[in-house]
Amino acid sequence: MRENANEKNRYQNHPPVDYCMQRTQGRLTRLVLAALFLLVGALFGVGFLAMLWEDRSDWGIENYAVFIFAGLLCAGFVISSVYEAYTSLRDGLFPEKSCLAKSIRSQLPYPESAPDVKELFAMVNRDIGQNGQWFDRIAVGKEWVLGDEVSAISRIRVVFGRNEIVRHHTQRGTQSTRVVELYIMDDRHQVQASSLRDLRELEPLMECLALRAPDALFLSYDEFTKYNVMEEDEWQKVLQDYRRRKGQREATQHQYSDEMQQNMILTRSDGSVTSRVDGEELLKLLNQPSGAFTLTAGKPVIVGEHIFTEMRCIPDGRGGFELLLKEAAGGPDAPFCCGGRKYAGREETRSILERWMCGQVPDPGTFAAVRIPGNTAKEPEPRVRQEQSEAELTLVSAQGVCERHRRFTREDIQIAADRIVDGSCRTVELVPERKCGFEWMCVTAGDERDGRCTVRTVDPATLHFFEIKCTHRQAAAWLMEFADGRFHPDWSGWKDYTKKVWKDAGKGTK
Repeated sequence: MRENANEKNRYQNHPPVDYCMQRTQGRLTRLVLAALFLLVGALFGVGFLAMLWEDRSDWGIENYAVFIFAGLLCAGFVISSVYEAYTSLRDGLFPEKSCLAKSIRSQLPYPESAPDVKELFAMVNRDIGQNGQWFDRIAVGKEWVLGDEVSAISRIRVVFGRNEIVRHHTQRGTQSTRVVELYIMDDRHQVQASSLRDLRELEPLMECLALRAPDALFLSYDEFTKYNVMEEDEWQKVLQDYRRRKGQREATQHQYSDEMQQNMILTRSDGSVTSRVDGEELLKLLNQPSGAFTLTAGKPVIVGEHIFTEMRCIPDGRGGFELLLKEAAGGPDAPFCCGGRKYAGREETRSILERWMCGQVPDPGTFAAVRIPGNTAKEPEPRVRQEQSEAELTLVSAQGVCERHRRFTREDIQIAADRIVDGSCRTVELVPERKCGFEWMCVTAGDERDGRCTVRTVDPATLHFFEIKCTHRQAAAWLMEFADGRFHPDWSGWKDYTKKVWKDAGKGTK
């Protein structure tokens, strides 16, 4: 299990330049399996030849059965050895003829005019490098899924997850083997199968695929045979149901987009104002956060006795956002007005702002009541905390509820670390009670685009800020090491983002 975790971290933190080429060249290791098959086949062959030269005049049915069985096993293992050796050498030495290249080529609109293998692999490498989420040895991008074979996400129709124990009966008794596999069935009724070694990665992998291919069916492996042997007319019904689901979803999204109010006024961080704001502009603001922005409703949104006038969105510097929902002030000169605050990830923030642009207010119960300055447009951006005289533990739940604690124990930190692992906590920020300078660590859980955690911390010796992507379990382990004072990384695999911190804080750099 530790070897598997180390390989996953290697993929995530130090990804190879060419994922596809590494996968095809990795097939050369199966030559060991080919040699093993050949050895077993040779052993059965020796037994077969020894029985062949025996006097068979007094043989019974059992002797002939063993003789035939040994011959069949010898032939089977030798054929398997030749096949494994051939495919391994073909994939490793001639990547243009590999199963991986064939799977990519066959899924293009015009396979006969497909580019050469370098460009084929480059298409997948770019997508995985920019958007890939790794689950054990399978990566999911926006356009491609890279496993033992490659699957185009746009062509996925049915997905099966297999996690079962297979029992083998041998002379020594019954042996059990756990099989963890992913089966993707595309629109051509063809199957791409990939194996995993960590059973815990199968469920998050299926969840990620469900987000990337929302109209596909996700079924238990028990139904795989049923779908795999379907007649053509039955399979056409499956494709028809897929098109119906896709059409309904797209129609709903289009209707939702059309309902967005055009009386919203957008105020950007640079002071520019525009009333031409739509879903595309909103997505651009969230994907490339350059500062806080405000959406002011030309027609106030009334919910019960509350009158809401604007929503302010402030990047928190850790991939999430702080949302301030403002109610109408008591008067034009009122220094404060009522409102609510909520911390949310990128996708949840987008959903909330889209609803706000449609004249809808999300459940006010998820916002913590706060007093907001009457003129939030002049509210300063969050500043980098330079000094901290006492310990502080900040938690943001998966629902966006924020908790801050000044008195806590190591057990409380351990609970927070466990909540990062099980997904019930989105952010954990810890400032320990130490007198040796500024120390800080923040762990932010991944989202549907990247399931990995982001760990941010500061080197007390240089006051440089560093960040890294890692698994949830690795992030939890580092958080506990940091709490215990045992966190001493070499920073070789970390990204230094100090300049960005000072730029966002408005301090500049020397």
